[in-house]
Amino acid sequence: MGEDGTPYSVGLAMTEGALNALPQQEPGEYTLKLPAVLNIPPYNHMVINWMPHGHEPDGIYNRPHFDLHFYFISEASRKAITCMGADRALCLKQPDPDKIPPFYVGGPEGVPQMG
Repeated sequence: MGEDGTPYSVGLAMTEGALNALPQQEPGEYTLKLPAVLNIPPYNHMVINWMPHGHEPDGIYNRPHFDLHFYFISEASRKAITCMGADRALCLKQPDPDKIPPFYVGGPEGVPQMG
């Protein structure tokens, strides 16, 4: 934390037991609400997706892995994302280049409940 009490990083710890109990066939989604006692702007909540078989694009993310998503919007707003119809254009809108990490490779389409 900074001297003013503002967190400058967010961490996540998983126990060996949790990692040994992951589903092996179907992906899993786990929503974590951030502690109310902490003010972690701009984040509202985070979602951990376990992908036992990976996902597209092939050759990059098609191995077992976790996706960690930090959201600025509420959980209800996130769950309303459809990536269909008028919402599709919003899902495909790219962030400003200075907000994209070096070497990041995105997918070809938006993902419902993610963007």
